[in-house]
Amino acid sequence: MYMKADGRSRAGVYKWIRGYAAAAAACLLFGTVYEIFSHGVYSVYMLGAWTVPCLCALLLLAAAKKAAILPGNILLQLLCCGAATLTAGSLMKGVLDIYGTTNGLTVFYPLAGGAFILLFAALYITGLSASKRKQVSEVLSQEEETNIIEKKRKRGSI
Repeated sequence: MYMKADGRSRAGVYKWIRGYAAAAAACLLFGTVYEIFSHGVYSVYMLGAWTVPCLCALLLLAAAKKAAILPGNILLQLLCCGAATLTAGSLMKGVLDIYGTTNGLTVFYPLAGGAFILLFAALYITGLSASKRKQVSEVLSQEEETNIIEKKRKRGSI
């Protein structure tokens, strides 16, 4: 579920970031063209659909730059599912707003997308804290090992 932050895994995460950037650009282009042909009717949901993939790209970029461990493929797919659901819901709500209709099912898009993203965040934060605990325990065990060696040297048993 997690990857050590080395050059190869960072390259994999950068591939996902490029995909999110492309999705954001496509949503921005689609929303702009759709708004041009909407006869002066605008929707915040249609214009803002590009922000979801853009925010996901920024989140992964921050993780790739700072974190000791990176999200693995399962976590990246969870984030992708959340972003895709939120983006599709935003586009759907925008289309319905422009046409002047409503649909009660559009409520489920943010709920499902938010659930995917919250699950991603919870699992990734859990992995970060587990990694931190492991690093601390490794440092402590190295210090204990060094202390034992020093004590043996003082006694002359080494």
